Amino acid sequence: MRFSLSFLVACWLGLGVAVVEAGERIDPAGISGALVISGSSLPDEALDKFHKLAGGKEMRVVLLCLDGSESSKKMTVRILDKCKEDNLPVPVVAVPGQHEGAVEIIPAVNAATGVWLLARAGRGLKEGLGSPGLRASVIAVIRRGGVVGGCGAVSAGFAGDGLGLLPGSLIHACADAG
Repeated sequence: MRFSLSFLVACWLGLGVAVVEAGERIDPAGISGALVISGSSLPDEALDKFHKLAGGKEMRVVLLCLDGSESSKKMTVRILDKCKEDNLPVPVVAVPGQHEGAVEIIPAVNAATGVWLLARAGRGLKEGLGSPGLRASVIAVIRRGGVVGGCGAVSAGFAGDGLGLLPGSLIHACADAG
């Protein structure tokens, strides 16, 4: 009887460990990188924080324009102007194609210390990161200590699992008040 009970407890504990390991979790020691999300009125302070987390004067940033919308173009200009104003390195501006075009961008993202995701809406963000290689490269930025950012309507695209950027997390997006 004692052996049977020990065996059952060991099996139960083993099953419990398997269940915990099945889902990816945040390392208890913390996350190496950062995620910067802002509402539609992106304050300069948020950009300053993003640039600092990306390495400041040593940063290698990719502005990933996922949908080619006017709002993405305007935000790209704003970020480029802010970098010039602050005497920071000029970010690489990348516009992935619908399918194979994303392959050309992956080396730039793989070398980046920061990636700013630009799309008019959350759906554009998810569709723009539809390439598994590109999505994996963006996730790798945070895992190696970099920063990923987004603002405005694109922030809704982080809702749910945070695009896999923060394992084991849930992000709830709500409309801007006002």
